[in-house]
Amino acid sequence: MGAGGIGAIVCGILCVVCIFVAVERYQANAASIEAMNQLGGGLFGSLNGGGEVRAGIPAATKYAIFFAILSGGGAIVFLATGSKRPAPTGPSRSDD
Repeated sequence: MGAGGIGAIVCGILCVVCIFVAVERYQANAASIEAMNQLGGGLFGSLNGGGEVRAGIPAATKYAIFFAILSGGGAIVFLATGSKRPAPTGPSRSDD
């Protein structure tokens, strides 16, 4: 396995970790919004006009998705260029 294969594996692992972080951050945000909605009116109800608070996409999720796409693209590039490289050869010797 050459450098392209190792780079593809590293980028693939980074992509999976970023996707995990994105999902985890989104779920944590949704859980905290749900907890605020379960508290009922109170302070949160008067601040937003009495309606429920809706979950948005946290900045950490957006960045994690961006880096997942970037590292996934890197893995594809490593795989594509790794197979096109010629096999390494040893130093050439000239028998003159």
